[in-house]
Amino acid sequence: MISDNITTELERLRHTILERAETSIGTPVNLAADHSQIISLLGNVFLNNVGDPFVERANGLVSHEFEREVLRFFGKHYALDEADLWGYFTSGSTEGNLYGLWLARERFPDAVLYYSVDSHYSIPKNARILGLEAVEIPSSPRGEIDYEALDHAVQARTRYPVIVNLNCGTTMKGAIDDLARIESILDKHRINDFHIHVDAALFGGYLPFIDDALEINFNRPIASLAISGYKFIGSPVPCGFVLARRTLSAQLTQEAEYIQSPDTTVSGSRSGHTPLFLWHRIRSLGEEGLAQEARDCLSLAEWCQEQLEAHGYPCFRNGRSNIVVLRKPNPELVNRWRLLSQGEWSHIICMQHVTKEKLKEFLRELFQEETEKGSFLPRGQCQELLS
Repeated sequence: MISDNITTELERLRHTILERAETSIGTPVNLAADHSQIISLLGNVFLNNVGDPFVERANGLVSHEFEREVLRFFGKHYALDEADLWGYFTSGSTEGNLYGLWLARERFPDAVLYYSVDSHYSIPKNARILGLEAVEIPSSPRGEIDYEALDHAVQARTRYPVIVNLNCGTTMKGAIDDLARIESILDKHRINDFHIHVDAALFGGYLPFIDDALEINFNRPIASLAISGYKFIGSPVPCGFVLARRTLSAQLTQEAEYIQSPDTTVSGSRSGHTPLFLWHRIRSLGEEGLAQEARDCLSLAEWCQEQLEAHGYPCFRNGRSNIVVLRKPNPELVNRWRLLSQGEWSHIICMQHVTKEKLKEFLRELFQEETEKGSFLPRGQCQELLS
């Protein structure tokens, strides 16, 4: 009887989640990845990747070698020299951002953090945890940081070191901050003590594999970079990883005899399964497979944008983004299609599980409603909403 109840409750949850996933076009998660091999072979095996993944432990119940392989794979694609590469798997990019800001604070205890209003909410939250002075900078209508406002803010505090959170795909609008322009502001004000942390939770998994990728990498003066693992790459469990220069991260090391390893991480005990999920995806697809998935997502986003524009529906898409931002539909459509919304805007995220047929179904419902309301706008008026 007890066993029957357990099975019934779990089956009900599974049915509910799979039903919701069918119309999930606004959530940044890859629901198409197949993780069955890892789950069947190791799903019931205990793995705890506690400690520094680059320190060998002979007897640990760990998957550190797989963790290192994933970190080196992305380290190579972000031009982080292997001799200076360090990183670890996190619970998600909130922790990755916390690590990057923690590293920055330890380097420059009296630094001021600058972040845009479109930054992920974890940035100001982590600043409060760390006791950092933080300055919120306005953004452009499309979500990119306002460089003039950043210039003025830095100019007013030139005697303090600078921490900049650079967005590589803002949560709502998919904007990418311009690293070169931020560098020029720091140069202009002769700021020599600075730490640039890149929040690449959304786009960090695919940007290295597209043809016109921006040069946001460790050849430039960035110090740390956080990427989400369950978004583009794909994992059934929330996770992420952070990359940093070993020469900088070493100052956070704390010896922990109990775990037979130094620990430079935020979380201590960490899942040993999440590296396996990403390792399996990388090994199965290879660079070209990941690149093809990225091209498919971006191509679908471009098509979706074209359909909305052709019907005069207010929308926009930033360059290199799989996010299409559109005027917020009625609450029923927002709820049915799991559209994340903020203010007057919602967004569609073209992930691997989102198909053209699924988008056609959504667009038919959207356009039918707009036709009945008579609320389509001429293209000129659509552009006015975005200016």
